[in-house]
Amino acid sequence: MAVVARANAGYALGDCLSADEVGDCVRVTGAQVDGRVQVTSVDPTNPGEDQAVGIIVDKIDSTTCIVVFQGRMRDVYTGLVPGKRYWVGADAKLTDVRPSPAPAGGIFHLQLMGVALDDEELMLDPQMPTVMRGQ
Repeated sequence: MAVVARANAGYALGDCLSADEVGDCVRVTGAQVDGRVQVTSVDPTNPGEDQAVGIIVDKIDSTTCIVVFQGRMRDVYTGLVPGKRYWVGADAKLTDVRPSPAPAGGIFHLQLMGVALDDEELMLDPQMPTVMRGQ
């Protein structure tokens, strides 16, 4: 009997907001609908939001996206620095500058998303965020 791959465990079809863009770090917003994950861009300054679980790698239309959750990502970003760590930035985009500190009186979810393998490939491995509190 032949083994047939039914789905790629690292990717999923999702429903997102029209404002969400390719390259945005996303969080899950609810239960799957018709097999699609429900996601939107993460806001690391919002204490009520969950952490990023993946990155939008393509948009099929304004509210349908493909999300990668873990593994090697290629051709989504350019200009990555091999060996450098990439974090969730305040704008839900990746940044190679470790965000700190939290805004005065606020919080920031510091979350490592992955490490660059070359200038266009990221090894995505979202880590649990650390909550930083502003003074």
